Amino acid sequence: MKSGKGLFFLFAFVQFLACENNSSFQNNSKPFEISISTKTLVVEGCTLTIVTNNQLSVFQKSYVPGTRDSLLFVRDLSPSDTIQRIEKIRLDKLEKEYANPCIDDGLEITVTSKKGYSTKSVTLANYYQGEVGNLIQLVNSLLPTKYKIWYDKEELLAAY
Repeated sequence: MKSGKGLFFLFAFVQFLACENNSSFQNNSKPFEISISTKTLVVEGCTLTIVTNNQLSVFQKSYVPGTRDSLLFVRDLSPSDTIQRIEKIRLDKLEKEYANPCIDDGLEITVTSKKGYSTKSVTLANYYQGEVGNLIQLVNSLLPTKYKIWYDKEELLAAY
């Protein structure tokens, strides 16, 4: 009789673990938001690309009083390897700012990552940073050519 109770508890424990593993597998993807703002000093606004677990949006943000921001592109996203790779990119170990001292104006990119209660922003001024480069490459793979984010490693490194 004792072995019957032991088997019952063992069976119940295995079922509990299976349910725990199954629920964590289904919720494996935690909510996140990555925003990439690109601007040049010539333009009076910026392009803002926002990626979440389930949507990709591109906006034209205006800094001119009396003008409105425009939604340029939106696309629903489903779980994919690309989304998982974007989610895994960690900006928390990066500096807050990277700048090329050889160029006073030009391209400025601000990347903000929101995951759970954590938010991290990194600003790059005419500077190539590898982790941000990987992120932009992944986001660009989801965008039509017209809305791809310019971040050319060779040009940025050559200008340094």
